[in-house]
Amino acid sequence: TEYPYTVPAKEELKESVETIPKTICELKKSDFALVTASSIYNGDRATHIPTNLIDGKKETNWTEGVNGNGIGEYVQFEFLQEQIITGFRICSGNHSSDSYYEKNARPSEIKLTFEDGSSEIFKVLDIKEELTFQLSEPVTTKTVRLTIQSVYEGSSWEDTVISEIVFLAAK
Repeated sequence: TEYPYTVPAKEELKESVETIPKTICELKKSDFALVTASSIYNGDRATHIPTNLIDGKKETNWTEGVNGNGIGEYVQFEFLQEQIITGFRICSGNHSSDSYYEKNARPSEIKLTFEDGSSEIFKVLDIKEELTFQLSEPVTTKTVRLTIQSVYEGSSWEDTVISEIVFLAAK
């Protein structure tokens, strides 16, 4: 079976090529105005604050601070200026050691919600590696809320941990 294909006019082709982002870059800590969370675990040895997610260190983390495994808890990221978010990389769980990774709960599904109210849910594999996700389509936004939808249970503790997130943006 043959399928008809129409070659776009030169004007159409030129316009579509110009709208393709030229570069995808990693947003740095300096690109953020504010990082807040619905709750924070204040442990006996460390404070697991939300800005740990963007510090570039897998050994630090944000841990939710409610009873239970934190389903519905969130971290909100606000950028200094609007960004065209295309995807993200995440270190789900406590990456400070293999033991802590297994002992703490880890997100199995997360939802990203953007300034315009749109959202997308991502299934996170239960592996102690940095995972990369691409949005179904780029979103122009000044805020992103990451909400824990479901978790992999920890062997010792209910606290759900995320060690790092890097947003990918078109420039």
